[in-house]
Amino acid sequence: DDLASNLLDDPTTNPRAFPEIQHFLGEVPDPVAFEFRLYPSDSIAFKMDLFFNYRRDRITGQDSTFQWSLDELMGNLVGAAEFPRNAYLAWSGEGYGAAFGRFPSGMGWGRLSGSILNPRASWYDQARFYLDAGSLRFTSMLVTSSAQLSAAETEIQFRRKDDGSSFWDSLNDHDFAATDAALKLASWHQVEWKPADWLSLGFAEMGMVGSRVPSLAFLLPSVIWHNTYAAGYANVAASFNAAAVPLPGLLISGEFLIDDTRSTDEPASSKPNSFAWQGTVRWSPAPIGGLSFDTGVEYQHVDRWTYVRWQPYLSMYQRQTLTGGYYGLDQSLGAPWGPDSDSIGVYARLGTKGG
Repeated sequence: DDLASNLLDDPTTNPRAFPEIQHFLGEVPDPVAFEFRLYPSDSIAFKMDLFFNYRRDRITGQDSTFQWSLDELMGNLVGAAEFPRNAYLAWSGEGYGAAFGRFPSGMGWGRLSGSILNPRASWYDQARFYLDAGSLRFTSMLVTSSAQLSAAETEIQFRRKDDGSSFWDSLNDHDFAATDAALKLASWHQVEWKPADWLSLGFAEMGMVGSRVPSLAFLLPSVIWHNTYAAGYANVAASFNAAAVPLPGLLISGEFLIDDTRSTDEPASSKPNSFAWQGTVRWSPAPIGGLSFDTGVEYQHVDRWTYVRWQPYLSMYQRQTLTGGYYGLDQSLGAPWGPDSDSIGVYARLGTKGG
């Protein structure tokens, strides 16, 4: 039930498809929920949740569990389940950490928005690690997406000309090596540098590999993926971010993403300049009387063709298939609202000493 299909199907828009509405509905308490946690040592943690969650969208065509009869209850709960939605094995120590599993993630300073990695996605099936040396921090992440395609997507992804080149995107398929496997991967890495306690600078890369079993050059965290790019089965983007704390409790940050730029020697039919940027202001004063307060405002702009490619396996979104294999959710890997969007968000949180 992705945003794009909802907007195309219903010109008045369907609010269920809005990222913030989906996130809110995902936080609604589940009818039945269990959770298993295991801590074999101070540095190792294991968690898995098991719940029966009614998606509260068009999957079953209903809006409330109160519409179900007793006979429908278990069938609907199991048929539209998402479990586990949060399951991982994590290992951490001084200056390093790694996690493997399914859980939300993010890069950058936005809480409601992110240009290089969507912090509002329900989850990522991922392997992630970080190395921290005080003023320098390196983070790397590998994500898989469902390879299921619709009939129309399959036509675009796999149709070939007689000479073996892509039927739809021959301009970027000069090596004829693409579309030989049902596969979609995404990877990220980021370097953060803190030249002062109040200042942080970061550079991140995002790489997509689709329709071909990749060589290590496309996945190694230590490689610059813009230098291993291959037309037809790879896609890359990069971002720069900065954050400063000019006053105690006040954080100001900005991020600029470059998906693609058109050089002077490229034809007009090639992809145009595709950028995204965002700015955030966050205020978190010191706790008073056991109460903590946090508030902020964020603005984000995304160009029309940012995150977009002809091939579904190279477009920057992930497909999360639900139980049963018939339904799924498409969620942007970059900005929560996807391409061709402007958004502004405001949040506030009041917490007590006990959480």
